[in-house]
Amino acid sequence: MIRKGDWKYHYYVGFSPELFNLARDPEEFVDLAGDPSCGDVLADMHRELLAICDPVVVDRQAKAAQAALIEQFGGREKA
Repeated sequence: MIRKGDWKYHYYVGFSPELFNLARDPEEFVDLAGDPSCGDVLADMHRELLAICDPVVVDRQAKAAQAALIEQFGGREKA
């Protein structure tokens, strides 16, 4: 997730991104990612995210760490 000014961008690996204008929609009810008029904002927010991290790598690392914790505590059945 990235926030820049009035904009908030959610990126989930394997899913479509989400884009919200918090000034107009503080409850994040209206996803503007598919709105052609917001294409430049969407691209800018994605570039900002990639400047911070590689979301695919971070997702892979997070899932590996979660799997290790599950195993450490006895596996999925005990969790």
